[in-house]
Amino acid sequence: FYIWNKILGEYDGSSPNKEGADLKESFEQNQSYTFEAQASYNKTIAKDHQLGALFVFTTSQGQGDDFWAARYKYQISSIHQLFAGPDKDKDNSGKAKEDAKVGSVFRLTYNYKEKYMLEANGRIDGSEKFPKAKRYGFFPSVSAAWRISSEPFMEPVEHIVNNLKIRTSWGKAGTDNIGRFRYMSAYGTGDNAVFGGQSPEIAIGYTENRFPNPNITWETSEMFNVGVDASFFNSKLTLEADYFYKITRDILRERTDMPGILGYKLPAANVGTVDNRGIDMNLSHRNTVGEFNYSVTGNLTWARNKVIDLLEPAGQKNNPNTRITGRPMNQQFGYEALGLFQSDEEADNSPQPQFGKAKAGDIKYKDQNGDGIIDAEDKVAIGRSKFPELVFGLNLNGEYKGFDIQLFFQGAGLTTYGYTGFLAHPYSEGKGSTLFEHHINNTWTPENRDAEFPRLYYGGNPNNNYTSSFW
Repeated sequence: FYIWNKILGEYDGSSPNKEGADLKESFEQNQSYTFEAQASYNKTIAKDHQLGALFVFTTSQGQGDDFWAARYKYQISSIHQLFAGPDKDKDNSGKAKEDAKVGSVFRLTYNYKEKYMLEANGRIDGSEKFPKAKRYGFFPSVSAAWRISSEPFMEPVEHIVNNLKIRTSWGKAGTDNIGRFRYMSAYGTGDNAVFGGQSPEIAIGYTENRFPNPNITWETSEMFNVGVDASFFNSKLTLEADYFYKITRDILRERTDMPGILGYKLPAANVGTVDNRGIDMNLSHRNTVGEFNYSVTGNLTWARNKVIDLLEPAGQKNNPNTRITGRPMNQQFGYEALGLFQSDEEADNSPQPQFGKAKAGDIKYKDQNGDGIIDAEDKVAIGRSKFPELVFGLNLNGEYKGFDIQLFFQGAGLTTYGYTGFLAHPYSEGKGSTLFEHHINNTWTPENRDAEFPRLYYGGNPNNNYTSSFW
């Protein structure tokens, strides 16, 4: 296979196969333009009152195109030209693209003796990913802070409390994280059509394969925050703590609430609401003892989210066991394991799994809806979200006469992470499947009924490979 190297002015690589060599040439060009204008204003009134203003306008536009062509199965690989390749074994493609964005930002600030601080922001963004009537979004924010340590009543303890500030903020942000032209119908090729009467011909047909969504618009997030910053004992001990609440509305995602039998790909839509809340803390101590400098910093973040509303498939939303609404994002679903069957008789007299006949030593699943069979309708939420609610860390630093050492520890909790790969499916048959010694020595047998793992079975056992609370 040969590829033209524009820098060296020659073709790179040669890996001719049994049918001959291949040659591909490609061309791509892109250009973009960005314009930004900024104006600021600052004024001090009566020495103590500081006012500020800022305005920024920015716009960008880009366009590009690419093209490639290839011919395959060259009989003479020494001629590095497309015309020298077989005419029937060839391929080509190309596309053009363009994008544009526009936005403006304003900011107003007020500061009184670094004691009282106010700030207001506004942002207007336009994205060509949305229809004209939904293209622009306004995203404001406000914040305020009060440095309590600057108040006269704090003077008696200023040798202990060096800094104490409380702050709060509210803001709104937007995102356009979707593909382009989702507000328009999409057409695709791939299906042939017959044209003509007496002498019909087969030609490539174009079909509409995606519904448009003329109402698609910005996904928005509102966030409220209240926090405190403090330092004590000449800043040897510092603390930062925050509580936050965030609600995301009109979440952009592909619709899945209509059956695939419709024959159309559904467009992206604003279909969900999710809230997040949590705390964020950082505590640090630094000091010098003789010529030894050290610092200890600990951090902790706890955050929990919940799906308030989501456009789900009807079968999923109507089933309280598999409904995502009301649960955390990335909630895991699977079968509830009740242990292992201890006899074939017990397996025969239990609800039967639809993915393989159960026998002694297989995983026993709970029949959630009581219909006598184990199938997808019996899945439930198992464990917690894959993403931890709790993340924490510890950073230790030391320095002595030019030598320094740093230790960093990090951990996570309040999560459920199931086995993956071979650990999750040790009983899968196929290339690459494997059993570890620990599995083999701890599988169920009539003599080992309290085993950790299901029975061994030659040929693969799908009954034991499904996502469940067992793993």
